[in-house]
Amino acid sequence: MKKMVLVLSLAVVVLLMSSCSYFFYSQDGNLGYYPGATGIPVGSFSATREQWYVLSPLWFPFTEPNKRLDEVILPEMVKHNGSFVKDLKISYGFTFIDYLITAVTGGWLGRNTITVQGQVFRNF
Repeated sequence: MKKMVLVLSLAVVVLLMSSCSYFFYSQDGNLGYYPGATGIPVGSFSATREQWYVLSPLWFPFTEPNKRLDEVILPEMVKHNGSFVKDLKISYGFTFIDYLITAVTGGWLGRNTITVQGQVFRNF
């Protein structure tokens, strides 16, 4: 009985930690908002937005944060009093909660999650 509880607990933890995401980033740090600029780092950020849709994110989206990344990046840049952002890492996909929402609604309503991380710099 204890082994069964342990296995089920492990399965729940794995499901909660799972996701299916695409990652966009560059090894040289040139994926950025003004990637050619130089300056001093003043902070880093991680911002998450949700995309809600009916049936498909391509057909009937309620929100489209993936098409307006500047609305995600600019507030973070201003918050850190920076001039530009480099070393961007963009994650777009489904978390376990997104899967759960889609399953509970029978696929009629769904959600994607987009996360943008980056390093904020200030000009000299």
